[in-house]
Amino acid sequence: MNNYALEQNHIKLISVNKRTTIFFNTFSLQIYPLEDKVLINFLKEFKQWGYIKTKEKYSEESFNEIYDFILNKIENAPKTVKYNLQNTDVNNFASVILPIAANCNLKCSYCFAQTDNNFRFKNYDKQDVEKIINFVMNSFENKEQPVNFVFFGGEPFLNIEVIKHSIQYVKCNFSNRKIGYSVTTNATIINNEIINIIKENNIAVLLSVDGPDDEYNVRLFKNGKKSINKVLENIVILKKNNIFPEIRATFTSNNPHLIKTVDFFEQMQLKFNIAFAYVSENKLHNLANYNDKNLIHIENELNELLIYYEKKICNKEVIFNKWIENINKFRFRVKQHLVCSAGLSFYTITADGTIFSCAHFMNDKKFAIGNILEGVIDKTDFIPIDIDNITDCSNCWVKYLCSGGCVSQKISAGLSNKSANSKNECKLEKLRWKFLLKLYYKILIINPKYFENES
Repeated sequence: MNNYALEQNHIKLISVNKRTTIFFNTFSLQIYPLEDKVLINFLKEFKQWGYIKTKEKYSEESFNEIYDFILNKIENAPKTVKYNLQNTDVNNFASVILPIAANCNLKCSYCFAQTDNNFRFKNYDKQDVEKIINFVMNSFENKEQPVNFVFFGGEPFLNIEVIKHSIQYVKCNFSNRKIGYSVTTNATIINNEIINIIKENNIAVLLSVDGPDDEYNVRLFKNGKKSINKVLENIVILKKNNIFPEIRATFTSNNPHLIKTVDFFEQMQLKFNIAFAYVSENKLHNLANYNDKNLIHIENELNELLIYYEKKICNKEVIFNKWIENINKFRFRVKQHLVCSAGLSFYTITADGTIFSCAHFMNDKKFAIGNILEGVIDKTDFIPIDIDNITDCSNCWVKYLCSGGCVSQKISAGLSNKSANSKNECKLEKLRWKFLLKLYYKILIINPKYFENES
């Protein structure tokens, strides 16, 4: 940051209370809690008017004194840790989603894996999985490269025989390689056989669970009955068997109960991540429609959620919400230039050998980037773009935090990987990061040793 010059788009001011305003430097990701009204007003004017017009409002001595003070603080603070960009020309099949089940026992209305209520890919059989495992394992020059296979669907446990065969095939043919497994499941099909397979093969388990039993929980069996009670029963069974899954929840745009949902998961005492429902190729629902009204409500809920977590921090309680891990981006000042590794080190391969950069694309071959016979052919339009090359995001204060937004989400909204997300999606993302910045500040004030016990 030598010869650093403050720019208007480097300034984000967030009021925490009547006394304190956070100055977030969007270029360096540094955070400065301010109480000096002169400094706060100067930054407000600088953000609005820029260098020249702001300078006209002060005496030369006063302007230089304040401006130099700010620059000195920024230049002498811990420097930004640059995110190591992946080489986007290289195809590293380090993590591969295997959508082995083209069917499901639930009918979740927002499911991205179905288009027009149908799966447009087929079930894996044993021959399919052998071919795909061979392709992946033989793609590496470095045989020490760890590989993770993700069993996916639909509901993958409906095709348990292929899961068993996959693991056995790897043991027989690639026993000297570093292989890991994970599974994404709706947690409705748990039995002794599945428990043993998970434990014996150290399979990481991700559960799709959306929240408490209320009218906004749309994870229904095909007969219309809710799945949540069965899921909760099975979570108890998993815990009793020393299997501690993570939870991934979808929070729909019509759900007014964010705090209630968060508390539901905190009480489970399992790591969880809440994702706001997003646009996908499934166009048969309106559960990802954000507007001024529900965005205002979400902002109010996030402000209340801040109070909820303040109490937990004061009481030194464990926080299970994985949102808090995102604090590390500005805690360690990590500039994340790519939103994810789709099509770089993370792929999806359907039963017929078609390769996609992301599972969200697997229902339509127009999004394919290759196949196991020819390898990756052309992935240009379906991989993340360096945020510095997305012109729409150039002046956005969260650009190095959100990294331009989900590629599949943008494409499903009729945009491209080279554009910013939709206007309301961007507003939603800013609300979330504003909440996290405030939460980080609260942690530093209430319990500055909070992060010392990280594993």
